[in-house]
Amino acid sequence: MPDQEIIDYIKNSRAMGANDEAAIQKLRGVGHSEKDINEALAELTETKEVMMRRASAMVEDLVPHPERGLDPVRVLFKKTWRLYLDRFNAFTAIMAPPVFLSLVAAFITHAKVNSFIVSAVLFVSMGIVNLASSLALIYELRNKTGFAESYAYAFKNSVYFLWANVLSWLIVLGGFVLLIIPGIKYSLSFSFLPFTFVGENERGLSASLKSKEYVYGFWWRTFWRIIAVALIFIFIMVVIGSSINFLTSPRAVDLDNTRCVGVRCISAGAQNTAGGYLTFLVMLLLQFIYVPFLMAYLYLIYKNFTEIKPQLVSAPVSAKKDFYIFCAILGVIFTILYVFVWAMFVFSGQFLPAN
Repeated sequence: MPDQEIIDYIKNSRAMGANDEAAIQKLRGVGHSEKDINEALAELTETKEVMMRRASAMVEDLVPHPERGLDPVRVLFKKTWRLYLDRFNAFTAIMAPPVFLSLVAAFITHAKVNSFIVSAVLFVSMGIVNLASSLALIYELRNKTGFAESYAYAFKNSVYFLWANVLSWLIVLGGFVLLIIPGIKYSLSFSFLPFTFVGENERGLSASLKSKEYVYGFWWRTFWRIIAVALIFIFIMVVIGSSINFLTSPRAVDLDNTRCVGVRCISAGAQNTAGGYLTFLVMLLLQFIYVPFLMAYLYLIYKNFTEIKPQLVSAPVSAKKDFYIFCAILGVIFTILYVFVWAMFVFSGQFLPAN
């Protein structure tokens, strides 16, 4: 077995810039045998080679191979649709609470309940439930656990999930403050934060950075896949919005300012109200369908990444965090300045003398 004292001496000599020959001469001078010196040198050489092979393997795994890639958009949509239908009951149950709270909020707004307490409680409740429902959907996608267990996990981990998202948002904001390009880059690179949070138990900044490591080497391909699903949603929104506008637009206007839709004439105010209700209900329906579909779509891309880079699943985050912490601090400073300027702009008008 190599003498650890000789190994440490050679390491220290190399660290100070001395060559191995000088170290060997000194070791001989203090009585170390040629055999012990050679064994120590062999051990150091073998250790260096092992480290180089490991580093090479890590780089090879991080850089995408030409023969391995993400599923095409068409394949992703087919898989997502099958997954959506397979988990339809669970998805519907998980989406019920946020949709119900949206209906309650609409009712309170229509009833013109001007209570700060009621509004504050409703606002906080909607925020908590929307956050929990997103987490529950991802937990269901990964574990197929159903409504109760998925929400139990979500509420248990909501605070940690919120913190991870706040950090991500601050880093993206800080990236926009530095230069626009880093902000755009980070906003996409952190897209899979929810899945590293749930699937790999990453917390805080590590959840964002693990997502970034997956996207590395696939940024543009990820960009086009996310853009594809976003454009389809926008197209559906435009079609539905145009249809609602057509159905609720006036076909004719009489002297009493009534508007005719088909064979029925209603007042302008009633027409606007009906259009607003119809738009709201359609948006709720879309939320019911689109949010689980989008989560399933992103989950399948994440699964692609875990197949392409399997070594990342159990590996700790390798990226240094200093720069991202700096970006987050910039995001905090910008947010404080923005709120301060906004408050000055809003409240300054209250102290201006009336004309």
